[in-house]
Amino acid sequence: MKRGIASMSLAVLVLLGGTACGVSAGDGNLSDDWAMMTDAAVRVPEAGKCYTVSSRGRDAYTPSWFRPVSCTERHTAETFHVGQLPDTVGVQPGIGERDYWAAHDACETQSKTFLGGDWYAARLYLTVFVPTTQQWEAGARWYACQLMETESVVDSIAVPRTASLRGALTGAAAVGYGCTTVVGLTEKSWKDMTSVDCAQPHDAEFAGAFKIPGTTAPTGDQRKTTLEECWNVVARYLGGTVDGMRMGYIPWGMDPTDWKRGDRWVRCFAWSSEKKTRGSAKGLGDRTPPS
Repeated sequence: MKRGIASMSLAVLVLLGGTACGVSAGDGNLSDDWAMMTDAAVRVPEAGKCYTVSSRGRDAYTPSWFRPVSCTERHTAETFHVGQLPDTVGVQPGIGERDYWAAHDACETQSKTFLGGDWYAARLYLTVFVPTTQQWEAGARWYACQLMETESVVDSIAVPRTASLRGALTGAAAVGYGCTTVVGLTEKSWKDMTSVDCAQPHDAEFAGAFKIPGTTAPTGDQRKTTLEECWNVVARYLGGTVDGMRMGYIPWGMDPTDWKRGDRWVRCFAWSSEKKTRGSAKGLGDRTPPS
């Protein structure tokens, strides 16, 4: 029986709150504080540096570029590439604007070389930072690409790391989506997915993804039709046919916040709707998933 869950009305809670910030008492020396403020206005972030930032990737709080930590120390974010915006960009790019999306696309290209695979096929959150208004007025024209490992598919809660993400998607990638357990599953919606070893009971498996062209997110019937492309993605992964395969699909993508930041990918998961299964479904064809 083929089934697809195209709705995810309960899945995403976009948290608008911040984190509490402590204020240090200071050392009484104002000169070094002024130097830090001036430095912050012109400093270019460095690739290969790590930071401790917000515990949730979707919050996208800008790191303190002048306070990096070694990537072998505990951190939640890594800057893996820093580039320069084209000279044709005359206005500070804002989230959701063409020039910001172009920077996101550039980061996406760089991430594949850095990771050894596709960031959108893993528990990773890709964020692009551009200069603040103060930095832009001081002449800064950089863009910085940042990655965070996350706990699950939907919720962008960061996983603290003590190693770089370089090469993280080569070989048997621990951060790849792989097999998953669906959380909060009902007839019409679901909340999240957690990655599990494929040898353990699970009900879904990442099958692939497709990128939505253009800059406008599909809505209504167009959204439903767009998500149904997952039938073809899953069929190719199984090596079967859309009409004959014994698995459904669950899509994930087009979150409004992520879309504005440049993520136009829809992830497709092969879904065993009747029972938990063991082992990978890749190459299953039109056969029934094993128990």
